[in-house]
Amino acid sequence: MGRGLREMHAGQWQPAGALFEQSVIHEEDLLDAVALTHAAVCLRQLGLDDGAQAAWAQALDVNPRVLAVRAALATDGDLVLPRGVPGAEPTDMAGAQAALDAILAARPA
Repeated sequence: MGRGLREMHAGQWQPAGALFEQSVIHEEDLLDAVALTHAAVCLRQLGLDDGAQAAWAQALDVNPRVLAVRAALATDGDLVLPRGVPGAEPTDMAGAQAALDAILAARPA
């Protein structure tokens, strides 16, 4: 994921997205969800909104804790995201935490 992050910070959305997609190993864990979140943001920057939304929805389904990752990307002052991030969830950390709490509270014990 390090190379994908470097490409992302350089605004190289196509190679960054491809690198993040390659890092997904098809197991439902946090690392996969993080990679999907980064890929979704790259797709959004490329104007591929349907793909971005699909990747974000998958990431959120795999592990809703990526709400914090998405919020961190949205508020990272060093990362320029002219098209923002996919999804309608809050992008501030407090809002992301509240959304996560609501999702986790709704899950069966």
